[in-house]
Amino acid sequence: MQKNTGKTNFGKETGRFLFYYLRSMRLYYGFVTGATVFLGLAAASVCFSKDPLPDWRGMTALILGFLAWGANQIFNDWGNLAEDRINAPERPMVTGKLAVYPALALSAALTAGFGAVSLFLNWLTLLPLTLGVLLNLAYNWAKGVPVVGCAVYSLSITQCVLFGFLIGAADCISVSCADGISLAGSQNIPTSADVLSPASSPALSPASASALSPASASAVFSPFIPAVLLVFLTHFTMCHFSYFKDCEGDAAAGKRTLQVVCGSRFSLWFGLLPLAAVWGMLAFPGVFAYSLWLETAGSLWLTLCLYAAILREDYYSATCLNCQNCVWLVLAPLSGFWPAVHLSANQLSAFLPSAVSFPDVSLPAGSLAGLTACVCIRVLYAWYGEKE
Repeated sequence: MQKNTGKTNFGKETGRFLFYYLRSMRLYYGFVTGATVFLGLAAASVCFSKDPLPDWRGMTALILGFLAWGANQIFNDWGNLAEDRINAPERPMVTGKLAVYPALALSAALTAGFGAVSLFLNWLTLLPLTLGVLLNLAYNWAKGVPVVGCAVYSLSITQCVLFGFLIGAADCISVSCADGISLAGSQNIPTSADVLSPASSPALSPASASALSPASASAVFSPFIPAVLLVFLTHFTMCHFSYFKDCEGDAAAGKRTLQVVCGSRFSLWFGLLPLAAVWGMLAFPGVFAYSLWLETAGSLWLTLCLYAAILREDYYSATCLNCQNCVWLVLAPLSGFWPAVHLSANQLSAFLPSAVSFPDVSLPAGSLAGLTACVCIRVLYAWYGEKE
């Protein structure tokens, strides 16, 4: 009886630990890193004229990207215990419901496992992985300097788009001491016009490789470079708006964020600067091949709702809206990479009753992906209380 009771207690304790570990991962934020990895995969598919649907490498990278935020969040919660006792007193690590050292050990093991799998997929991912870890370690210090904390955070998350790109281009890019960086099939490297019209660009064959020149680099990587800039500005903005709810705890812990130093009113105006730059990139037709007005309008609406929530100090709603706006903007360039997703009545017939008719429609890829992600974020967010 005692042995069975011991096993039962162990099972309950393990289940309880995993439950609070999952809550501490803040699964809705997994879409932030997951969407950024997906943008990198999409950019690689356009740069090298590959199938836009991720292969097994891409799907593995998406899973790693989604879970990476949660594993890292445990380290951040541990480093921010002083502030969280004021800002988020109900978080499991603050209340003691989540044991600190077992949680840190599990996150360390997961992080090591993610790194091993990533290196197996493409050893070049060692670069963004290393930079991401170093920048994450620097973040807690950088948060004490106005604006710098947001920049360091954004640089760390920007590694996700490079990670996704390298996974998506694993069979197209090679590096050697003799040849430097080479592209597979570079004799068929598309021009800038071809890259911006991926349907007409020639497929790159992995059969051969030649050295990468500045001219070919400009043509091949033209969709990737603006995507990196957009990701940096978008995550900078998300980090900036996340500090409004933390003002009291940050001030008590000596973290000199812009909101603590200059106040909420100035910080709200400042937040419009990077957002305006992102909206300009989406609306200007020369950046992502098309003027993405629908995606820009969607972000404007989410931003308006975000500002309204912050002004009425509804930080619970503001946190969700901030996450949704970030993911929406990160996925927006998909509409420039792939102009439309075509849904026909024949494709939908398997999911609809026979009596229901549905017209053929074409939906912007970025808006479709963004809307799906925003709905999933809202559903997951409902699991969390206001003080978590």
